[in-house]
Amino acid sequence: MLKDTLGLTAAFLAPVAALLIFNDWREQHVAISNEEISQDIYKKIHSISRYFHLPVDSNSENFYKNQSEFYKLLTEINHNGVFLKPYDYKSKQYILHLNELEKVLFEYWEAYAQYRSYYYLSLNEKELRGTVDNKAWDEYKSETTRYLQLKLKYNKQFYDLKNKYPLIEGCR
Repeated sequence: MLKDTLGLTAAFLAPVAALLIFNDWREQHVAISNEEISQDIYKKIHSISRYFHLPVDSNSENFYKNQSEFYKLLTEINHNGVFLKPYDYKSKQYILHLNELEKVLFEYWEAYAQYRSYYYLSLNEKELRGTVDNKAWDEYKSETTRYLQLKLKYNKQFYDLKNKYPLIEGCR
């Protein structure tokens, strides 16, 4: 009777044990996959950070080359982020953080490009002064200041986010 009871208990517990082992293996696999993806993302974010130090007065050829490289990295970050699996709280937070970081990167480049355009117009201030009235010129100068402030704001947000969340440990 004891032998039958132990056999029956083992028969019921075996599937439970198998389920626990199987689920543990899957979570570990997802965690390892997320860690590899987050390391690749970290490298790309480190690479993209060099674009926060570009001079505003670079020539057009360099600007468009840098813009192309910046958006390529941003696209790769976004593409890799799609493969992250939100299996626990930490990975879910990492994905939310990554989405916020992507938005800041996009907004930064838009502000940088607009500021650069206004900067080049300001180089021709004497010529432009004769073609527009003072009100239009004041609006132009106001927009130049606004885009500079936006550029600086997104620059700060990027470094705050980058330093606040160690990306390489995002999904461990």
